[in-house]
Amino acid sequence: MEIDDKTIASKVKIELRVNGFRGEDLAVQAEGGRVQLEGTVDSEDQIQKADQICVTVDGVLDVDNHLTVQ
Repeated sequence: MEIDDKTIASKVKIELRVNGFRGEDLAVQAEGGRVQLEGTVDSEDQIQKADQICVTVDGVLDVDNHLTVQ
């Protein structure tokens, strides 16, 4: 069963928040299973952690990470 993009984006947002990311600092979009992240984080480690979290979400095929360190 294919998961729709809106559901993928919602699940990614939830997982990021659960793992300590501030939702107001991030924008998450999904299209065709490809997740795009934009916004600011506190460190390079968080950028890598965001990638790792995204790929664990059902339906995510690829991550286009445009997060930057604030």
